[in-house]
Amino acid sequence: IDTRSAKIVASYAAEGAVFLNDPAVDAKGNIYVSDIAKRKIWQLKDGKMSIWFDDDSLMHVNGLRVIYGGKLLVAGWGRGMHDDGSTDTLGNLFTIDLKTKAVKNLGGGQPVGNLDGLERDAHGEFLVTDFVAGGLLRIHKDGTSETLIDLAPGSADLDTIDKGRTAIVPRMLED
Repeated sequence: IDTRSAKIVASYAAEGAVFLNDPAVDAKGNIYVSDIAKRKIWQLKDGKMSIWFDDDSLMHVNGLRVIYGGKLLVAGWGRGMHDDGSTDTLGNLFTIDLKTKAVKNLGGGQPVGNLDGLERDAHGEFLVTDFVAGGLLRIHKDGTSETLIDLAPGSADLDTIDKGRTAIVPRMLED
């Protein structure tokens, strides 16, 4: 969408996608988009959408962010998703190398929550929301986490301002 003219300038079909969410852009301009329902990551490259990462062992993927070292940081929703959005196993942060597609947990890969939004904070750590339980969490580079504030369920994609010192969190289930 051209934000100056408010016109849609291009649209790209992702045949077979169910729930596209949370785009991230790499240094080359490639766009990655999660499909939480299908546990896939799509890529828009050279004007064409295709499945970039498809691995049945992958947890349901949600938030995406390209980070240092050519890695895609992924906020995992969890494994075994039910109709109400809950999961058998909670998700965690992990990386996928943009060149080799090697997957690596951030830290020990300990379960954290049903992770939705993903941003950096002022200290270079990561802020995430837990949609099912509610709340804003900080996940450190070693994978450990802390709850910054408890919120109602429905805490969704977030953004930050003031160089990561202020988080803006939509509370989807509270109107």
